[in-house]
Amino acid sequence: AGGLHLPDEHQADPRRLLEALRAACAAAGVTTHGAAAELVRDRAGRAAGVLTADGTRLDAGRVALAAGWSAGRLAARVPLRPVKGQILRLAGPEGTDPPIAHVVRAPSVYLVPRPGGEVVVGATVEEAGDRRATAGAVHELLDEAIHLVPDLRELGFAEVAVGLRPATPDGAPAIGEDRADGLLWAAGGYRHGILLAPVVAEGLAALAAGRAAPPELAPFTPDRFPITAEALCASR
Repeated sequence: AGGLHLPDEHQADPRRLLEALRAACAAAGVTTHGAAAELVRDRAGRAAGVLTADGTRLDAGRVALAAGWSAGRLAARVPLRPVKGQILRLAGPEGTDPPIAHVVRAPSVYLVPRPGGEVVVGATVEEAGDRRATAGAVHELLDEAIHLVPDLRELGFAEVAVGLRPATPDGAPAIGEDRADGLLWAAGGYRHGILLAPVVAEGLAALAAGRAAPPELAPFTPDRFPITAEALCASR
């Protein structure tokens, strides 16, 4: 048995990050609307806005599509599928520290301590699109986690969460412009969407302003996926 000690490895808490993003948007005067129901296209077939679920039409010079695995319902370029992930959150008595002080990873499980005493145990990788928590997944995660850190036996359940990751056929994200219709894609982050958020935001902001995206994003253009005429017509 062996392992690697990586003292400089960090973590990002998606829930706290989203809270911070909402606060930043509110402070900047960003206007939010309901979910997009379909894209609006001009006569040339280029993306020109969205229709929201309540029927509101929002016109725009550039449209960015960052709708997770369901982005494929709005446009056909990138083939996306949901990959189910189940995650546990364990916690001790209020005011106590978790039994680990840093991220612990093994081939089939990872443990992440959070401020406040919780330990996140994740995550399953299932080719499924439902959000149903299952006893088998909970058992497998707990079995692996307790094998790594036996002190987890003393913690209680705080939550069993289920999410759907957006996955592409080649496992890499789709970031950049679809030159066929001008749509800006930010999808397919799979298990690393939150960690990729800064470079994706920088790249899409540059493209929307008519500048070049960072060169790191070049291999991830959505144009790498072929699209059939039938699928293109269906998306319009």
